[in-house]
Amino acid sequence: MSVHGSSTHPGVRDRRRCMAGLTQTNCTPLARSLTRTVAPCVDTLEPRQLMAFNDWGDAERLMRLPDAIDAYHSLPLDGGGETIAIVDSGIDYNHPSLGGGFGAGFKVIGGYDFVDNDANPMDTFGHGTEVAGVIGADDFTADGKTFRGMAPAAKLVALRIDGNGNSTVPDERIERALRWIIDHPALNINAVNISYGTGDFSDPTVNNVYGDELQALADAGIVVVAASGNGGVSSSRGGIDTPAADPSVISVGSVDTADTISNFSERAAVLTLLAPGENVYTTLRNGGFGIVDGTSFASPAVAGTVALMRQIDSSLTGRDVRSILRASSVPNFDGDTETGLVTHLNYPRLDVLAAMKLTESRRAATPDPNAPLGKFGNGNSIAVDRDGVTHFVYYDALAQTMKYATRALSGEWSAAQTIDDSLPFAGYYLSLAIDQFGRPGVAYFDGTNGDLKYAQFDGIGWNVDSVDVKNSTGLYPSLLFDRNNHPVIAYYRKTTGDLRAASRDAGGEWSVTQVDTNGDVGRSTAIAIDGAGRIGVAYEYSSGGDLKYAVFDPRSTSWSNAYVDKSTSGVSFVSLAFDPGTNRPAISYYDASPADLKVARSTGKTWSTTKIATRGATGLFTNIFFATDDAPRVVFWDKRRDATQLAGYENGTWGLHDLRTAGGRFASVGVDYFAGIYHVVTYNTATATLGVEDFDV
Repeated sequence: MSVHGSSTHPGVRDRRRCMAGLTQTNCTPLARSLTRTVAPCVDTLEPRQLMAFNDWGDAERLMRLPDAIDAYHSLPLDGGGETIAIVDSGIDYNHPSLGGGFGAGFKVIGGYDFVDNDANPMDTFGHGTEVAGVIGADDFTADGKTFRGMAPAAKLVALRIDGNGNSTVPDERIERALRWIIDHPALNINAVNISYGTGDFSDPTVNNVYGDELQALADAGIVVVAASGNGGVSSSRGGIDTPAADPSVISVGSVDTADTISNFSERAAVLTLLAPGENVYTTLRNGGFGIVDGTSFASPAVAGTVALMRQIDSSLTGRDVRSILRASSVPNFDGDTETGLVTHLNYPRLDVLAAMKLTESRRAATPDPNAPLGKFGNGNSIAVDRDGVTHFVYYDALAQTMKYATRALSGEWSAAQTIDDSLPFAGYYLSLAIDQFGRPGVAYFDGTNGDLKYAQFDGIGWNVDSVDVKNSTGLYPSLLFDRNNHPVIAYYRKTTGDLRAASRDAGGEWSVTQVDTNGDVGRSTAIAIDGAGRIGVAYEYSSGGDLKYAVFDPRSTSWSNAYVDKSTSGVSFVSLAFDPGTNRPAISYYDASPADLKVARSTGKTWSTTKIATRGATGLFTNIFFATDDAPRVVFWDKRRDATQLAGYENGTWGLHDLRTAGGRFASVGVDYFAGIYHVVTYNTATATLGVEDFDV
């Protein structure tokens, strides 16, 4: 396992520069053993509140650390009460800016040396001290700029796994360090930083030596952050090191102070986040401060941010933290200002102020029995981001507006926000989707003006666009994000009875295409995207009472249409999903006469339709999803019995059972595939309230 200063790989050199700008030391690649000494260049200042934003360092201003400190100065926002373990080369705990001592009463409260097997984790190399400074250094100045660690009041634990910068730290030593954290719960370690790694993985990868310890830490609520590596991009898919590639770890790559992704930074679709990793001012071994480069120093910026987030909400799990960091981030496209081989992917870059604001808004609300979540709700939509946070939007019939809330991994709901309070009747018809960064978007009908609108969360608040404003348009919207992370909305234009689709490009401009204009089409609509990026729409053909399906052809930028079921005399409550094994569409829908639930599945050339429930007035508010390949599930409302039911397909047959026997109107479903559960929203007629229940997939 190798160190992630900027010399993780041969040929990439580690840079340490005097902050006065007088000298620059180019060290031997860390594939070799070496000892380095850099003279201190500046002295520490007394702790003080720092408000002059222009006097802050470039990296701090890029990630809006000073703005966050100012916004939460009453806390103060400094990581107080949190403890971070640094798995590295030890810490020079005698450094004045790192507490000037070791043990209880000091900043570095404990640790262990797994190189010399003793209880003195003093840094003899320097890398761990530099990482520690990014996390917890007290205020200092250089070149007229202000710097500090992300969380200077946090306690640190030093776990020394490397004595001289070798690239051969054994996995077993990492395992011992992680096990040590697990075995010392009294230290209240909340986060771990690992700026070491090996490999080049483009997919989630679990190390067979210490992967179980990483999972145990995640299960215990301890957030592990790791550097992505400094090998750059070696293929179009990219890749990152492990432990960064472990699915329970927050992986961090590097940007420079101009927000360009560092050439040395490893990245791939599996990467969680970017943070400043070039021209980073930090503490040096034997005193003083200097400039360092590498993903090693981007990772602790995120680990320190975790401590700040936990100051605001101590209940956050690792998946909560990851969701907030990504949803509050600034998008960074790899290939606009970057040079050399790039991945052409969008990555989220750390925004500390937005992360604090989003942490605050997602914090569990104080229960109010007079106004519970979902009161007077009816039309609604629910979705789960890739980290397991549940997003829920509904129309409050009493307030005549949309409301939005999130549920953390603990099961606690945030306070409900109003998305668009400009006019009444906004959101009676609505659809929610989550983009690649975990940000919610909502397509909805403005009932006052008869327009289609779209609201996108930008990390702190909601931005509202008018998408289509030609007469009465935008009813029955259905929203998704395409492979380029652009929103696409299928919707009904009542004025002409047409089915339309609107998509937004990278510049924020909306374009509208006609999906089907043959008769009255699109009153009940569902849009979905398959594993290859193809977009399909299932919809009602009201003029003939039939079910139809359309596929978008990106080559001709047009839609092709086909009939799915012409044996009906009216369909509604249409839902669409793709079989992950075959990429073929499946549609659940309500056959209005004789009031049955049906499912249509594509065979590749034709459609096969099956009646799933035929007991009368059953199949309303259908929601189809796949548990696994060839295993569709349909949640629906049986109106006659006022029951929510699940239809499941296994081994060639369908089976039915009740999910709940009272309520089910306005049912909608969000699936958390990572945890293997799905969330069902149903309406309780007696209390006029929407509720959410969880079930195993």
